[in-house]
Amino acid sequence: MLRVLALLTETATADQILSASACLLAQAGPTAITLLHPLAQSDPDFMPTEEVHTARTDARFAAAQQALAVELAQRAEAWRQTGLPSLEIRAGAPEQIVTAAAREADLILLAAPQGDADARALLDLLLLRLAKPVLLLPRQMPHSFAQSIAIAWSDADNAAARAIGAVQALLRACQRATILLGTDSPHAAPPPQALLDSLEAAGRPARLHEFALAGRHVGTALLAEAHAVGADFLVMGAFTHGRLREILFGGATAEVLRQLDLPVLMQH
Repeated sequence: MLRVLALLTETATADQILSASACLLAQAGPTAITLLHPLAQSDPDFMPTEEVHTARTDARFAAAQQALAVELAQRAEAWRQTGLPSLEIRAGAPEQIVTAAAREADLILLAAPQGDADARALLDLLLLRLAKPVLLLPRQMPHSFAQSIAIAWSDADNAAARAIGAVQALLRACQRATILLGTDSPHAAPPPQALLDSLEAAGRPARLHEFALAGRHVGTALLAEAHAVGADFLVMGAFTHGRLREILFGGATAEVLRQLDLPVLMQH
């Protein structure tokens, strides 16, 4: 059974998370979904060197957090008819809450951290420290996804292989799988014959789509080519050449995060 942890962090992205959870429940075979909101009990943005900490500050923060939790619970309740469970609200340090919950999950759902500092901090925790597969969702979430899956393949690194392993249930259920292979990428690789053979054996023959970067950034090219082959879901390794290097030199992971406009499964 696929164990999915869906993290709800803000009202602006709650419906995307809930929609994706319902899709997985319908498409991925036996699936157990946990909807979780980590309720922060202290303000992580509070700077004691710049502000005076008062009881009023604490009360204001607690009230805002409680209002957020109530709104998210109401959003989740509206999706109960799809088979989703009620939202679990756990109070404490969000990092500790998510770490404990993620250890029991095979796949994590998270909204793309475009302007959401909390989601970005959770993404770093999940990808880099916990090495969990994370399904990042765009702001405009399609009604269904993973019918046509594109797999980004560069230099046969372990991250890409782990990412593929995390979506085996979706690959078995999809209508089409396409392997994206950049022929003039800095990390170009020969076609992944073992992957092609494994998909063939699973009854989901994959086609190979070779493309030239033609001066495009790798991340930009991957998203463009995924759309070009009609994919509604992209699978890729994340920060495969070192997080610092990715940030300094604008790696594929950082570029995809900036432009993400379809569901993307990442694994470090």
